[in-house]
Amino acid sequence: MERVITGKEAKFIDEVTINEIGIPSLVLMEKAALCVFNELKNNYYNYLIVCGSGNNGADGVALARMLYQNGENVTVLLISKSEGTTEFKLQLDIARKIGVEIIDFVNEDNLDEEYLEELFSANDCIVDAILGIGLDRQVSGLYFDIIGMINECDSDVYAIDIPSGICADNGEILGTCINATVTVTFGEYKIGQIAYPGKKYVGELIKKDIGFLDTEEVFANYESEDLEIRDNYIITSKDLELIPDRIERSNKGTYGKLLVIAGSKDMSGAAFFTGMAAYRMGAGLVNIVTSYENIDVLKDKLPEAVFTGYNDLRDECEYSKIEEALDKYDCIVIGPGISTDDNSAILVEMALESGKNIVIDADAINVIASDERYIEKLHENCILTPHMGEMSRLIKRDISEISDSPFEMATFFRDTYNTTIVLKDANTIIATSRGDNYINVSGNEGMSTAGSGDVLSGIIGGLMCIGANRDIVAPLGVYIHGLAGDYAKEKLGSASLMARDILENISEVLMMKDNL
Repeated sequence: MERVITGKEAKFIDEVTINEIGIPSLVLMEKAALCVFNELKNNYYNYLIVCGSGNNGADGVALARMLYQNGENVTVLLISKSEGTTEFKLQLDIARKIGVEIIDFVNEDNLDEEYLEELFSANDCIVDAILGIGLDRQVSGLYFDIIGMINECDSDVYAIDIPSGICADNGEILGTCINATVTVTFGEYKIGQIAYPGKKYVGELIKKDIGFLDTEEVFANYESEDLEIRDNYIITSKDLELIPDRIERSNKGTYGKLLVIAGSKDMSGAAFFTGMAAYRMGAGLVNIVTSYENIDVLKDKLPEAVFTGYNDLRDECEYSKIEEALDKYDCIVIGPGISTDDNSAILVEMALESGKNIVIDADAINVIASDERYIEKLHENCILTPHMGEMSRLIKRDISEISDSPFEMATFFRDTYNTTIVLKDANTIIATSRGDNYINVSGNEGMSTAGSGDVLSGIIGGLMCIGANRDIVAPLGVYIHGLAGDYAKEKLGSASLMARDILENISEVLMMKDNL
């Protein structure tokens, strides 16, 4: 797994590198500017570097100097009223001395919006060096207007470190933001670059090493009174090694027994997708608890499974049968297609009270959201997998609020209920009961299709069954699900992709793991 950091953590790493190790800030700045220069040089006719007066602006001025000395047509536009940091003033002084064209929009009275629009349209590359990763307030005034003008022009836009207006800590848009073509970042990825809604505006994301002290070394050996370090990660293909290997001398019991509670009357598809995904992940035995009406259909589609049927769980015999199954099986997936009737409420309560590792999806989430007493039964062995609508019902917030701040909402739920939450989105956020947070980077738009979530629940349940580390099953399962979807898209395109195609490509992911 690969760590991703907040803007505050990035600044702390920067400070330790400068103050404790002794690498001057100007050296880091020159390296950062050189990285962007190498991406830009000789690619455009005219460059406009739009600069604030902080160190992000100083990076921009240093970049302008390098472009100028390479013989490029480059102009610097200053848009800050403040004097600026020491580094900014030094870079600006050097740029002026060697002849870089510098326009001070704030302090030159003859400039107006019409002039700016003409200036932007005259440059085929605009570089955003306005605000950087330290932004923690709403963008307003001149900055707001300038960002709007840049977004309206047809030029390619390169952002230094992060598009101005995106909160590096969580991806929120602070009023407005630059819509970048390319973002060049330094050191580690920032949460705001890969979590929505910020990710939408980052464009192509390029990461460069400029000589910061190793992140893990900084976090292990240096402390800041003002900063709480959080463990935020992305899963990568290397982490497929965390999937337990098959053992030569083994049997079905070696790979666990999964109880899948899915499918009310005429909802056999949800049960099939969940059970089949668990088997594709390597589960030893899957028992599907479902409405009696579904069993004949499911036996034909998935003969490898065993089945436990029910009609009315108020009947003592039927209740006891489910109770016995809950006792015999290692872990549980509950929710796909079960509806929200009285039977479902009984099943949810029984599953929660079992204390076992449990994946809670779909209608089981809706049942829990409907009654506070179910929420109070959540525990650290639970993994909830809501989409935005289900999350809205769980935490009683508008979908728009959750969509604007998915990272914050997921971690809030985890911290409140000490349970793992998988908030499904284009970049799914996983906040584990252990305290780690993950942003998923696999998957594609074709996976927005019926049954896709059922497959995810089965994958996570299958991972639990075969003995994957409990702390990693949710983020690893989400990554595998997305990767299987990516394989399917390569073969079929996104519009034609169906849940069964994700199922069929789980094996491709496992073969990829075997070849690592």
